[in-house]
Order: sequence, then structure tokens, then C-alpha cells
Amino acid sequence: MPKRRFRRAVWLPVALALYLTASYIYLYWKGNLQLTPRHMGIVALSYVLVVALWWVNRRRERAEQGFTQNQQSPTKKEI
Repeated sequence: MPKRRFRRAVWLPVALALYLTASYIYLYWKGNLQLTPRHMGIVALSYVLVVALWWVNRRRERAEQGFTQNQQSPTKKEI
């Protein structure tokens, strides 16, 4: 049975989101991250960038998938 390949649009943003969450929890626990609007804005911007990365990778993978399907299907030439 072939292994299921996880798409880059899934695993990369999940890995970054887990890393960000762990980093922010650690920084909050150490006292270096306060609950000020500036710090919360930076946290929110980080997650917005992860969502943007997911969206861009998803669009790129769909475009590549459409390109490979077009390459595999035979085309009829009209005379």
C-alpha cells in the first residue's frame, strides 16, 4: 500500500503554527511576553502570515495538479 503524501499546503503551516504557539507559550511563561495590544498584534500578525502561507501553497498545488492532469490527458488535434 503506497504511503499517503501530505501536501505542503497542510504540513508546513501546521508546523509553523505549532512552533509559534509553543514559542508564545514559552515567552509568556518566562514573563517576556505581556498581554499588551502591541504584543497581541504581533502574535495575531504571525498567525495571519501562516494563513497566507497556507492559502498561497494551496493555490500553487491546485495549479500544479491542473497542469499535470492537462499533460497526462491526450488532446485531439482538429484538422
